[in-house]
Amino acid sequence: MAVNTDYLKSVPGILKLVELIFVVTAFGILRGGGAFLNETSDADFFVCGVLVTGLIVTPLLLVCYLMGRTEIQQSILELSLNLLLFVFLFSAGVVGAAFWDKRISFSKSTKQKSVALTSFCFLASFAYLADSVFAFRKFRSG
Repeated sequence: MAVNTDYLKSVPGILKLVELIFVVTAFGILRGGGAFLNETSDADFFVCGVLVTGLIVTPLLLVCYLMGRTEIQQSILELSLNLLLFVFLFSAGVVGAAFWDKRISFSKSTKQKSVALTSFCFLASFAYLADSVFAFRKFRSG
């Protein structure tokens, strides 16, 4: 079975790699860095679930495309997953931005890590939005 490395040279392939980098970084900050998005654990539970979903779905799609299984692009699956991850990651970023905008007495280190987590949630969400545009174009052309 041949590997389709040309996919990695395409814009959607590059976006998949960027999404993975952002999601892995955000997950590392959340789980390993001691960051959090809100005083309640609900927001952290939500963002952890979204990041794990991104960590499962994105590499799975990437491996399928590298193996030449591009028929997935003809279905609504990739488009819907990208849009859902965009909405959820953007929501997580908004929750974090709203919380850390307030004057709250946490250590500077915790606040910096949490702001970094929020930033990577926003960056990942925009990468998924851009990937949604390309998935929509591929879906319409097929």
